[in-house]
Amino acid sequence: GTVEPMSRGALSWLITIPPDGTLPLGGAAPALIEWQTAPHPASRLPDAGCALVGLEIHHPDPARVEAVLASLGFSGPVTVDGLPAGAAPRLVAHVQTAQGMRRLAAP
Repeated sequence: GTVEPMSRGALSWLITIPPDGTLPLGGAAPALIEWQTAPHPASRLPDAGCALVGLEIHHPDPARVEAVLASLGFSGPVTVDGLPAGAAPRLVAHVQTAQGMRRLAAP
């Protein structure tokens, strides 16, 4: 998609948005954002005591998801699993919290 400038308050960034507005690979691949604000916005957030320890990506074309992640140089605790053709992609996050491990997923 085209690169669009965005801003909210003191933050500004560039983001690519496909013409139809859909998320990349049905939400299974990250949207590309280039922050124009320094320092990175995440560095300003208070530590909530949570850590992402794993992410599952379920998609009907797992090889394509893996190729996109590899092309971005992505590394991390991610597993990519296949789904039947036509199935909706889904994500499952495993987050360590002060109250223990939590699994975040849509039904």
